[in-house]
Amino acid sequence: MSILKKITSCIAGIAMITALMPNVANAEDFSSKFGADYAKIDEVKYQEYINSLSKEEKQALLEKEVMMRSVASEIENNNGAKGTMASWVSLSSSFLMYQQETSSYCGPACVKSMLMYVNGSSPSQSSIDSSINGNFTQIPSYVNSRQSNCLYSMISYPSQTSLIACIYVDINSYNVPPFLRIQGTTTPSWYYATNGHCIVSKGVYSDYSKVRIGDPLGDRVAGCPYYYDKSAADISTYTTHVCY
Repeated sequence: MSILKKITSCIAGIAMITALMPNVANAEDFSSKFGADYAKIDEVKYQEYINSLSKEEKQALLEKEVMMRSVASEIENNNGAKGTMASWVSLSSSFLMYQQETSSYCGPACVKSMLMYVNGSSPSQSSIDSSINGNFTQIPSYVNSRQSNCLYSMISYPSQTSLIACIYVDINSYNVPPFLRIQGTTTPSWYYATNGHCIVSKGVYSDYSKVRIGDPLGDRVAGCPYYYDKSAADISTYTTHVCY
């Protein structure tokens, strides 16, 4: 075969492979821009909200924090179930992760998923977005005013121990998903790169080693499923805030 024919054959082969591959380039371009709104954090506004709570509500948050710290102590003392005894502590199978309807609706999709699970109904994603305005710190006040299963609060830059304890308490004691704000993810360790994205957790391993994620980018980014597992260390590396 002549050199020209070999080159022509190679070009044709590359074109065929490219046609069969998923549109990864578009997915990466989408994900690199995704979540810019969820880089917004307003700690002052959140603290104002906490200060506005009633005495009873503040006491409920304190009791929840005590529970979280107790679990954190278990984790630090390595008292979780181990080996063949370990199993998933999860929300029920009726939990459904909703896909975000636009590139910036990760928070609204997570909120809708939570409200549909506990209430069986929820405002639209566009309505939720107009209220929380792309700001993760607005999620606690929004969901607290619309359900009574759990009084949510927020922790900024939690340690791995605190993060996993928050997730465990929400799922095991309140049967609700905690909200996680992640930032700085990169491919290939994740399905996408983002400057700020909202996900939830629907399960945690009883030895505290793994977390099951519900992701509103499921099927919006090539190869990203609605549910997947991450090690506690991995999810902690990229979580900047947890609403639990």
